[in-house]
Amino acid sequence: MLLSKPQKSLIRLLREFGAVREGQAQKLLIMEYPSLKWEPVIRQLENGGLVRRTDGCVKIPDHYPEISLLNAIDVMLLLSPKKIELFQKGMPPFSVTFFKERNQTLWRYDICSVPLGGEPMISAALEGISTKYRMMVFILEKPEQQKSLFVPCEHCFTWKDNGEYRFYK
Repeated sequence: MLLSKPQKSLIRLLREFGAVREGQAQKLLIMEYPSLKWEPVIRQLENGGLVRRTDGCVKIPDHYPEISLLNAIDVMLLLSPKKIELFQKGMPPFSVTFFKERNQTLWRYDICSVPLGGEPMISAALEGISTKYRMMVFILEKPEQQKSLFVPCEHCFTWKDNGEYRFYK
């Protein structure tokens, strides 16, 4: 099947993440291709059996959405709604890593979902990590978790409050 550049980008995105929310895929592709028309891009891939749309997600067949990954992509899009230089699935404990220009310097942003009780393990995983031009964002289930995390670099915390993410330093 002959694919357009936006379709190839969507396939690359889904190979990296397995599944994303449909709105996330649209936003990420529109950042790359501003005049993109979503339905023609997705319809051909869907009809060809390369992707599936279920429960508001776009996915490669036989992949299932990871909620922590979907939430991390939501946070990434909130932090950088217009342009993301580069993004990828993060190395544990991070769900997503992306790069964004800040003060004429390219900064690395790592997003980490913190399960209840997982604070000590995540704090231990952060020991000795490179901190220059790096921002860590922790998605918490409860605000109280921030007291149990020890972070070696610039960071912020976020959690959902009435369906919206709130950010705190």
